[in-house]
Amino acid sequence: MAASQSGTDNALWRNLFSQRIIREGTIEEVLSKVPAFANLAPRELKEVAAIVHKREYRTGEPVFYQGDPGLGMYIVKDGEVSIVIQGKDGNERELAVFGDGDFFGELALLDESPRSANAVCKQNVRSLVSFALTCLN
Repeated sequence: MAASQSGTDNALWRNLFSQRIIREGTIEEVLSKVPAFANLAPRELKEVAAIVHKREYRTGEPVFYQGDPGLGMYIVKDGEVSIVIQGKDGNERELAVFGDGDFFGELALLDESPRSANAVCKQNVRSLVSFALTCLN
């Protein structure tokens, strides 16, 4: 009896202290590839995953406009988003293109300042949005 109890105890301790594996294709996996979340433990990633929101956008659809309140950051799960500014001459200028695994709008998590550019989908996009904590209260 003592031998089986000891085996159970060892299994329990191994489970408690073992490194959890992040399953492929999960929100946690996407988050783990973003530098801001890369050093989080699997349990912490799961907590962050519980507060992010999934969003889908179509080609040509705006994610946000220049001047909008900065309420959160976006992680591109798949697709492409173009960051564009409207010049004083009325012409648009593309500043960056973000694709699979990239993130943008992260400054909103720090200061909630207005968006400095437009974000428009170049392709259909599936994304994860993490809102600033003050927006969740």
